[in-house]
Amino acid sequence: FNVGDSRVYRFSGNELSQVTTDHSIVQEMVEAGQLSAEQAENHPESNVITRAVGFSIEPEVDVRMLALEPGMRLLICSDGLTKEVPLERLRLHLAARLSARETANALVDAALAQGGRDNITVIVVDVVRAPGR
Repeated sequence: FNVGDSRVYRFSGNELSQVTTDHSIVQEMVEAGQLSAEQAENHPESNVITRAVGFSIEPEVDVRMLALEPGMRLLICSDGLTKEVPLERLRLHLAARLSARETANALVDAALAQGGRDNITVIVVDVVRAPGR
């Protein structure tokens, strides 16, 4: 589930993968082959989103089903985190196996230490038991 440039990441088996797709001008340009992912990060329109809560009465929300596994972690975050903290550092924080709350706080602190130029929202979910188990 996502709207705009807030993201959901899946951390499992020491690997971090982005589950959601940003709703932004530069993401559309990447998908059209006009920009590389690296170019999109520093593009002058990288902060222009195409969907958001508040743009319309009922925003179009992407919804995906994830197969949950015990030991998996989910990171739900705003771009205030991902624009400040590189993916490898996100992965290392999630791998540290602090509690979900401690991990979320450490990620916010890491973003603030890098300048924290945007709002920073972080939720870490630890999957303890998979549905039906």
